[in-house]
Formats: sequence, C-alpha cells, structure tokens
Amino acid sequence: MAVSTYDFFSDLASLDSSQRQTAATSLILHLQNKYEEHLKTNSNPPELNENNDFVGITENIEKLCGPEVAYSLIRLTRGLASSREAARHGFSLALIELLAGFECITYEIVTTLIDEACPIKSAKERDNSDIIFGRVFGLMAIIRSGMLWRKNSSKEEYMDVINNLTFCSKCKKYVREMCYHIIISSIPHLKDTSFERDALEHLINVLTEHSKHGINNPDDLNLALAIEYQYPDIVQNNVWKNVVMHSCDTCSIQWKVSIMHRDNIGNISEAIQAKPSKLALEIHQNQENRLHSVWNSIIHLFNLAPGGKIGENSIEFSDFWKIVVDGCLFDDETPHQRKFWGFQLFEKVINIFPPGRIADVFTSNFMRTLINNSHDDRRYLHKAAIHALKTIESVSEENQNKANVIVKSLLGPSCDQDFDKLSNTKTVKKIFSTMNNDALENYLFYLKGIFLKSNYTDFSEIEHQRHWIIEHIYSILKDSEINRSEGWMKFIFDLFMTYGFFTPKENHKDDSDEEMIVYKPKRSNSKGSQKTKKIKKTNVIIGAAIPPLSSKTQEYCRTRFFHSLGELLTIRSFEVDSVRSMNGNMSNGESWVYYAACKLIEFENDPQVDPLIVLSDEALEIQRSVYIIMQQIINEKFRKSKEVKESKKKTADSDLHYDGFLWLFSSSVLILYNEPDEAMDILKDLKLCYTKMFEKSEHSKKQKKSKKSNKTSDESYSHDPADVIVDILLGFLVKQSSFLHNMVEITFKAFCDIITKSSLNLMLDIFTNKGVDGNELIEAMDIDDNDMFDQDEDDDESDNNTEDDDEPGFINFTNTKSSKNEMLEFHKDDDDDEDENDEEDISDQEKMMEQFDSKLGEYFKQQKIGKKKKKDAKYQKIHFKQKIIGLLRIFVRAQPTNPLIFELLVPLLELTKSSDSDEVAKSIDHFLNTQIVVNKEVPTQFEDSLVLNIMQQVHEMIGKARKANLAILCWKTSAYLFKSLIRCHKCDEYPKLCSKYSNPSIKKAVNIYESSYQRWLTKAGCLPIISFLQLFDCIPQVPWHLSKIFLGGTDPKSAKSPKKVILAYEISTSAFKHIIPKKKTELLNDNNSIVKLIQKMRDSLKITLQFICDERGEKKFDDQAMRVIIKFAILAIKRTNMYVPKEKLTVAWDATNLLSILMKIKELPKLKNSQAIKTLISEVKALFPNIRL
Repeated sequence: MAVSTYDFFSDLASLDSSQRQTAATSLILHLQNKYEEHLKTNSNPPELNENNDFVGITENIEKLCGPEVAYSLIRLTRGLASSREAARHGFSLALIELLAGFECITYEIVTTLIDEACPIKSAKERDNSDIIFGRVFGLMAIIRSGMLWRKNSSKEEYMDVINNLTFCSKCKKYVREMCYHIIISSIPHLKDTSFERDALEHLINVLTEHSKHGINNPDDLNLALAIEYQYPDIVQNNVWKNVVMHSCDTCSIQWKVSIMHRDNIGNISEAIQAKPSKLALEIHQNQENRLHSVWNSIIHLFNLAPGGKIGENSIEFSDFWKIVVDGCLFDDETPHQRKFWGFQLFEKVINIFPPGRIADVFTSNFMRTLINNSHDDRRYLHKAAIHALKTIESVSEENQNKANVIVKSLLGPSCDQDFDKLSNTKTVKKIFSTMNNDALENYLFYLKGIFLKSNYTDFSEIEHQRHWIIEHIYSILKDSEINRSEGWMKFIFDLFMTYGFFTPKENHKDDSDEEMIVYKPKRSNSKGSQKTKKIKKTNVIIGAAIPPLSSKTQEYCRTRFFHSLGELLTIRSFEVDSVRSMNGNMSNGESWVYYAACKLIEFENDPQVDPLIVLSDEALEIQRSVYIIMQQIINEKFRKSKEVKESKKKTADSDLHYDGFLWLFSSSVLILYNEPDEAMDILKDLKLCYTKMFEKSEHSKKQKKSKKSNKTSDESYSHDPADVIVDILLGFLVKQSSFLHNMVEITFKAFCDIITKSSLNLMLDIFTNKGVDGNELIEAMDIDDNDMFDQDEDDDESDNNTEDDDEPGFINFTNTKSSKNEMLEFHKDDDDDEDENDEEDISDQEKMMEQFDSKLGEYFKQQKIGKKKKKDAKYQKIHFKQKIIGLLRIFVRAQPTNPLIFELLVPLLELTKSSDSDEVAKSIDHFLNTQIVVNKEVPTQFEDSLVLNIMQQVHEMIGKARKANLAILCWKTSAYLFKSLIRCHKCDEYPKLCSKYSNPSIKKAVNIYESSYQRWLTKAGCLPIISFLQLFDCIPQVPWHLSKIFLGGTDPKSAKSPKKVILAYEISTSAFKHIIPKKKTELLNDNNSIVKLIQKMRDSLKITLQFICDERGEKKFDDQAMRVIIKFAILAIKRTNMYVPKEKLTVAWDATNLLSILMKIKELPKLKNSQAIKTLISEVKALFPNIRL
C-alpha cells in the first residue's frame, strides 16, 4: 500500500519525542523521493512568478520542488502556531530538516510563509501567544537549518531574523529568554559567513538599544557574554566599551570593559538577579522557579576555563560561588525561589565540573540550607534538598574521585560533622557503599592526616575532633553495606592498634606525612616454608601526632581496637582458595587475631617506640614463649597442608585443633595488655594443654621406636585438655566483649570433636548454678566491668540514663537503719536549740533542711545506682546463658552424629519447663525444636541402654508435663531417640507384616511407647492426639501392628470414656494406613499374616460394636463416634481385600455376624434417623455381596 504525505503529520504532534523524531525523518525521506521524481519529469528550468505575495510564492514552490514539498512546507509553517499536544515541537523539527535538505527553498519563501501563518501586524495578533510562539519557532528553524550560512545568504537576511526575534521578545516577556537564546546560538556561525563584521556590529547595536541604562538584566548579560566569549578581542572596541561601560544620569552601575572582570562580580549578581536590586530589571520569567539560561552560560565558561579562572583579572569560580551563589542565593533572608535556583545550580555544577573543583560549592550557607531543609519534611524546600542529595549520590556512584571529595566536604571544614545525623538522611552511608577500595583508602589517609595534625589550636577541640574521627572510621568498619576489602580494613585496624598501644619516642623522627604504617621487615603472605625463629627487631614507622595524643584518646583507640577485632571476626574470610577456613581470616590464611598478636610482640622489640602499657618481665617471658609455639603451629600447619596437597587427602581434624590453639594463644596475648594476671594463668594452662595434645603424642611415638619408658614432664597434668579449654572459653564469655564472644564461637567449633561429657556438664551447670565453676562464673557476672573489653554501648547510654531518671525511687527504710538515724539526728538538733531566738532558729532550720535534702538526694542516687546494677547484672546473666546455648548449637551442628548429644536432652528439657516466662528457657526450647529433634543426621554408635534410659526419662516427663508445648517437645525428642536406635541397628526396612521384633532394643522402645499410650488412655494429660497420629509417619520402620498401640484401648469396658475409644480408632486408622498401603505390594503376599491381622481387627470391632448394640445409656456413642468406627472397618476391609480371596475374606471377617451387629446398631433409636450411618453400613454390606441378611 502506497504511503501518502498526509500520513506523516499526525505523528509529528505526538507527545513521545522518539515518535516525533521518527515521523520527521520519514517525512523528509519521503519528500526527497518525491523531489527526485519531480526533477525527472521537469528537467527544464521553470518560469517563476515575479509576484512575492503568498499566491506567487506558493506557485514558485510547486514549480521548484513539486506539489508534495510545497504542501509539506505550507503545512509545517502553519503548524508552528498550533497548540495541539506537541505539534509545535514536531512541526518545527520537520521544518528544520526540510529547510536543511532542500536548498531550492529560499529565505524569501520561508519568511513569506511564516508571515502568512503567524502574522503580528495588529495589536490583537501581538497578544496571541500561539502566533508569537509559532513565529519564534519559525525563526529558530531558519537559523538552525543553516539557511543563513549559505554562500548566497546576505547580511540583510541575518539582520532581518535578529530584528524579528527582538521584536517578538518585546511582545511577550515569557518568550524573551527564548528569543535571546536563539540569537546567541547564531553567533558561533558568523565566522563562516562573509558578513561577519556587519552582523557583529548589528548585534552590538541591538545590545545598545536594549541596555539604555546599562547591562542590568540576565538576557542582555547572556548576549554580552556570548559575544565576548566568541570574540575576546572585542574588549578593545570603542563601541563595545560604550555598551559595557555605559553610564547615564539615571544609572550608577559601573562595569569594567571585560564582563567577567573581578570588579564586576557585584554587577553580575544584580544582573542575573542573584539578589534583588532597584536598578535590576525584574523580568517575569525569572520570578518563576526555572533557572535562567545565563547561569548555564556562566557555569559553562568556568568549566571550560583551566583552573576555574577565565582570564587575567577575571573572576575565579570559588569567588563567584562564594559571593554570588552562597552569599546571595543561600543567604538567610533570601526567598525560597532563589534558594531553589541555588539547588538547581548546585546539581549542574557537581555533574559537569571535575573532581578537583567541586569542593568549592560546599560552602557554609549552602550546607546550612541543605541540612535544614533535608532534616525537616515540613520545610518548603524539603523536596528540592532531597533531590540535591539524590544527585550527590548518583554523581558519587559514577565517579569515585568525586565521591571522595564530596564525602570530605560533607564532613565539614573540621572533619567533625555527622552529616547523616544532622540531615536525617543516609547520604554519606550510601556514598560509602558505592566507593571502591582505592577511594576508601584515600579517604582514610585524609582522615589520618587530620587525626595526627589537627587544624584546631584549642586542645579540647582537638580532642573532640580526634574522638570523632576514631568513632567515624569505626562506623565505616562496622557498616556491612560498604564494599569490604582487606586493604582499608587493615589500615583502620593498624591505626587503632598502633596509637592505642604504642607511641613514638621523643627523639624519633617525625614521619607523620607517611600515608601508611609500614612494617619492616614485612612478613611474607605466601605460605612458604617458615622456620621457627626468634623475634627480630623491626623498624616501625609511626607518625607522630601534633600535639601528642592524650591518654584518653589512646585508651579510646585501644577500646576501638578490640571492638574492631570483634567486628573483623564476623567477616567472611578473604582467603580465595579456602574451603574450610573460619571467619576472621585474612587473604593469606592468617587470622586477624594472630596478625595483631604478632605485631604487638614485634612492637615490643622495636627501639623507636615506647609501649603505653608496660608488661612485667614474667609476662614478657611468657609472651616470647607463646610466640615460639605459635610459629611452631604455623610450620606444622604448612607441613601438613603440603602433605595433603601431595597425597590429595582430606584435611585432618588435627588441623582444626592447630587453628583453635592459634586463636587461643593469640587472643590471650592480647588480653595480656588488659588483664595480665589472668592472661598469664590462661597461657600457662594452654601451654600444658597443647603439650598434652600434640607433643606428648609425638613423644610416645619415639618411645615405641626406642622401647624406652621415660616419664614425660606433663604427667602430673591430670585434667582433660577439652575440659580446660571449655573452662577458659566460658571465662571469656563472662566478659562483655564482642571480640572475645566471637573468638569463643570460632575456637569452640575447632575443638568440638574432642568435647567430653564433663565439658558439656560444665556448660549445663551454668543454667542450674551447680558446681563450683558454674557458681564462680555466675557470680563474676555481677561485677561492674568498665574496661576496654566492654561492648559498644555508647549509643544506648543516654537512653539508659533517661530511663533511670524517670524511674521512681523506692526507699526501704526498714533495711536502712543508718540513713534513718541520720535523719533523726536533725530532730535532736531541733530540741537542743529551743531556747535560742527566732531568727537563729529559722536559719538553723534552713541549714538542717538543706543538709536533709542533700542526704536524701544522695540516698535516692545510691538507690538508683543499686537498682541499675541489679538490672544490668540480670541482663548480663541472661546474655551469658544465651551464649552458652550458642555454643551448644555450634556443637550440634558440627557433631550431629556424636552420642554426647543424648546427654543434653534431659537437662535441656528440664530447663524448658519455664519457657513461658524465662527468656533462656524459650531459647532452649527453640534450640531443641529447630536444631536437635529435626536433625536428619543422628548418632549411630552408642550403647542401647543409654538411649533407652533417656527415652524412659523423656516419657516420664511427658506424663508429668503440665503444658502441651512441653509434652509435644518431649514426644519429638523421644522420636529423635527412636530414629537413632533404628539407624544404629540398620532397621530402616522392616518386612511389613513380620510376626516379631527383629531386635530386642526396638521392642523395649516400643514398650515405652505402649506405656505412654496406656497412660494417655486412662489418665488426663497434655499430650494431644496429633502426636500419636504423626508417630507412624515419623517412624514408619517399626511393625506397629504388633504393638498395643494398634487397636489398644478400643474396648469400651476398660476405656475411660467413649471419647478415648474413638481416639483409639483414629490412631489405629493412621497406623493401618502404614501397615497396609493403598497400592498393592509384593511384600504383603503372606496371606497367613494378613488373616491374623484381620482377625485382630475383627475381634476389636466386634467387642466395640456389640457393646454399643447392648448399651443402655451408661456410655454414649453418638453419631460422630459411630462414623469413626465404621470408617475404620471399611478401610480395613477394602485394603485386605487386595491380598485375600473373597471366600477367605468373608470367613476371616466373620462377615455374617459383623453385618448382623451393624444392622442392629442401625435400628437403635439414637441412630435410626442418621442418614450418614445408614450410608456407611450399606457400604460395608456392599463389600460382602454374597451375604444376604
């Protein structure tokens, strides 16, 4: 189908810019084809009409270009004045392409058509905005199409376009900026014309006419800047000097000849309306929220200029922003409109300016306005401020260098401003999350330089700044959303470690300009062979702080060192090729704790630094011996890893033991600097444990070879190493330290395979307060720890204080005799002073009241402190016990097949009895439900008597349980034990209808379940029926048809109530579904076993149904109860029918007798009207079609 020219114009008015662009391109291609066809049919030059009116011009277009082009040109010029959707934009776009592609269309033709479509001769036409806009868009099409830059173009045509644009600018104020913008866009093309000089003079004349009182508005300034930028030498022109340096009686503005001269900055700020002025012409469009294009021109000039300076004696960008933008647009008294301009300008600058120059825009007034408006959503410019922050985030994500500059600027000039907290946003945090490793390291280097050399002079301000930097870089380390890399994390860690434990000597050279802490010699990261060596002296370069760090700052660094270490232990290993590596390892396989311990030991031997904490000679000796042991462990690990690689075997568990000892030794070395006495005792015990576990085994091998029986030096050490290690770890858990808590979890996992029953009892005693060690640990929680190991609770401190202040004080005067006596002493003083005069008496009473008030206030204060200590001690104990549960959870996960898990069950179940009120009990309940009883891996190597004994205890707890939750948990625990017993004897596949139990232990376990079942039938309990119904799904390997649970309790004579009988049938129904499945299987071809099963079910049904038939109101079996019983009979008959022939089936079920009883029941008065019972009995009857009653 042929495409017509008319089909393209509808899409030109589309609101979709891409659709308009496609339509314009298609139209031009279509017209070019039509034009070529026109040239082929009309090869001779046409005779043009000499009339220049609309009719004559139309005829000439048709003769020159053809009717299609003529129609399109006329249609496009008329569409410029259309206000329909986006017709004006689409038609002007197509007109530009048309004029650019057809040189046969002259300037005279276009202007005639524009004058015809958009006339502005009368006053009424001048007020028509559509006509004005249409005319402006038509003139813009002439300039942008390049028609004026052709060789045959004249200066008169260019001047005519400029005059038309200036005329339109006077008609409507809101098109003034657009007209000037079109004029400015034509200036760069003048150099390619022959009338450049005349055109430039005309532009100067236009500027002269419009600035009779000097350049005092943004449009004239914009035009002047464009002319001066394109023609820099014009400043020497006298005519130009008259325009710029204009002076008259009514104008006091004095300009320098160069617009961007530094002395013109005040005039520029008034001209572009950065601040209101009586001399400036307030133009309508600039009273709107839109930023004038002159700002873009100025920013463009600064961006192109090297270093932000356009030329000699010109305005620098930093001065322009500080005076014009920050001093005017963001001033306190500036209206919201101009502040909104400032936000728009800020977004433009940070997008286009290089990183080295965007720091100039973060000035004081701007930052104040940004923070105030972003913090409060009720502010008028809140959305504008938030949009500016979004722009900051996007720019930071695109350019890492800009991100670094922006973050530094947001922290304030003194680097002690928490921008996120002040602005109530997460801007800085989001920027950090987009920064890479290099950007973060550069930023941290910058902060370290300020930390060492502050720009403050007052010591208190320096202290505040340094503490803020410490807290800030620690928050960076904690933030999990930041791209974590070992480089910058190690830098933070080294900073805390170096300045928290050591200080450079006074005669030490100042190396504070160094970017990093450098260690020489540096230990190799490769896992090459390493020999046990003595500690070498190192050359540690530590920048000296000016002024020196105070003891409070050094202590703060130590505190954050341990906090950082605790955070690093939670981070996944940076080791690339590691499979079994623990958390808290570096890329070279070493742990952060080991790295810190080795560096501290090396620092102790460095002659250029002094330790802040001086260790005793004994501590130093132990430290050196431990360092040798750690090096031996490293060497042994390397040797074994090499053997594993060569033999391609799995890593042995002993490697984990080496890792565990390395963690323990390293952590204890660090504790030496905080609690030396305790740490030395721990290190001594660890050395003995290490000797007993490793060196003794090696010594025994040598004994076998030499056949000698020499006694080792550690035989006197009778304690099991696992018990000692667990005791040490529990001691670490007592301390309020995230570092020690995380270290304990990692280390405990390494020793899980050697944990003994006594080790578990040591942990369980904590919950019951049994044993000497358990009591000591619990009592240790009552002490008030204020050391550097305390967790990071600074943020919550203020909240706790406010809570204490609001808490009403209660005085127990019965227990405070001393305070009561002190209060009564004042009354004795009153009796002694009765004879004195009134004035002295009044003054004495006032003094006594003041003393009484101070005593009372001090008493209340002590009461509050005592309550707070008790409250904190309670929470610490709960937290400690929660950590013990965490260790048990680690043990179960690491050793799911360890039979020691059975030893945990009964003690933990006893503790869950108070789960509704106790947090610890709730955690234990959750631990049992989610970690143990649901575990698919169970122990398989144990003594049967142990499991059966525990199972018996668990079932006794079921009978004594007062809450359903506890009874259900005990039931699940029993099922877990039963599964373990089945796996142990490999009884996963029992024959479906075996005649006896294949294992006596399985039979004993079933007997335990039978006892609980009989107890459940005869006594009231908390165990729900669902537990029995799910038993057969949970443990399907047991031949439940041999147990008393199947059809047990179906005799109404011995049952407690009819309800228990019905429940027994429901349980038997669930069991029977597993005994004989729905689908036929070859495993059940033994007819004799099935017949015996049928007889058992038949007898139970007869007893129950006969009792119901003979019932005389003593026990009520209603309609619902009868449904359950008959449904069981139907299920049993249907499933046995698949294996037993019909003749034998009738005899086995004694169908005649069974059906006769059912027919009697059917006629009972209470069931006679039940249609459901009749239907079910009819279904039973249908299963025996040969029997007729």
